[in-house]
Amino acid sequence: MKSRRDKIEALLDSPNEGERRAAEAALSRMPSETVPARGSEAWFAARRDFHARIDFCLSRMGNPGLTPQEVRTIRMQARHRGSPWDRGAEHLPPIFEKLKKLEESAGKERLSFVYTSEV
Repeated sequence: MKSRRDKIEALLDSPNEGERRAAEAALSRMPSETVPARGSEAWFAARRDFHARIDFCLSRMGNPGLTPQEVRTIRMQARHRGSPWDRGAEHLPPIFEKLKKLEESAGKERLSFVYTSEV
């Protein structure tokens, strides 16, 4: 059985110019990474990592550095927990990175004194 990518790539050899352009546009929109086989260990690991990122973002949703659109994206991902290959999931990694940077910058300001037990 051919995958969707294989079917689109077959259209690149079409004699119709419109089909070729449409196939090129469709391939440019497709994710570059391949989805592991459903139920495989790599598939489960990717889902666990994606859900951990959702949980991270969800627990820091009150951060004042987030825009209303980013908060909405986090809520939608938390409500419809899918996989990293689902539609709309590509918007979460930039928010995750932004929250990590905001947390690191806030952590540097807060940790001006570190307690040590040595006297």
